[in-house]
Amino acid sequence: YQRRVHGGLWATLFVPLAVGLSAVMYYRGLRITEEEKASVRSLDFNVFNYKLSGSMERKDMVVPLLIELFIATGAVEKFCLDIDRLYRFLICVKKMYRNVPYHSFFHAVDVAQTVFVLMQQLDGLGLLGPFEKFVMLVTAILHDVDHMGLNNSFHLRADTPMGLLSSTAGMRSVLEVHHCNLAVEITTNAAYNIFSTLDKDQLKEAYKILLDCILATDMAKHNDLISEFKQSVKDKYLLMKVILHTADISNVAKPFPQARQWAIAVSEEFHSQGDLEMQHGLEVSPLFDRSKAELSKDQIGFIDFVGEPHFSLLAEWNDSLSFLIANVRANRNEWSTIHSHTKQNS
Repeated sequence: YQRRVHGGLWATLFVPLAVGLSAVMYYRGLRITEEEKASVRSLDFNVFNYKLSGSMERKDMVVPLLIELFIATGAVEKFCLDIDRLYRFLICVKKMYRNVPYHSFFHAVDVAQTVFVLMQQLDGLGLLGPFEKFVMLVTAILHDVDHMGLNNSFHLRADTPMGLLSSTAGMRSVLEVHHCNLAVEITTNAAYNIFSTLDKDQLKEAYKILLDCILATDMAKHNDLISEFKQSVKDKYLLMKVILHTADISNVAKPFPQARQWAIAVSEEFHSQGDLEMQHGLEVSPLFDRSKAELSKDQIGFIDFVGEPHFSLLAEWNDSLSFLIANVRANRNEWSTIHSHTKQNS
């Protein structure tokens, strides 16, 4: 693949990248313990144990951990998935994620693992089987592929090539459409086609799920998605969109040490965009001006306006998800304490 920058504005050219046998053998040779296998399938998983490691080999261990999730869904056995092809797919996608503060491959890993846990918690509904779980993991891993660390608003206001294309086509989900395009290109490449063993009807359904769910991660669609969910809680396609979206915004529902690390990462990405907005003479978006940054206040705002309503709704709908709102409320208390101390010391 190639990436090019024109006039300081992001534009992307993707050419499928060959993943050689040596790369597959390297990742297959990374040994994860039985304890790690159990952890990645549980609520206790912490991606920062790998993301913050000083060892590149340990960072790379998230790839075989993702393999474990595919095995745990039953998809590897049921759909006769080729493990080497699955590794090639994951390696390719990992390389397609950029080294940005928040929307990196580790975000994709965290979202995929959270999707797995949410599906596990909701097993009692009987709505999602091995097929749906398989496609949902694939979708979660691809949902932010090639994210540039710049949001839809920036692309539209800065007239980046992607922003101009979206404006001309009458679309505002600039990034989500880009992620969908790359997701299709990767999964239809023979080297990475992990849908190759699905029959015609399954393949059609797999792409419907993948595309609909990725498009539903646009935060601009949050209120509409939740309103729709309130009206039709037993629609499995709608449920899958809500599961991915929930995992995508689940930072505030993680134990506080993880929530704090994600908050720092997303703030740095926002501030980097704010710096670029100033460079291009654009009005700096709210929360993106690093000279006015106040991490605790920003997190409290997000929890109050998005996190609390969303996760409390899920807990009311299904008690198996009540752990999420418990964490959200505990984290708000932590941020409130930090905010109070900050005000006292200012």
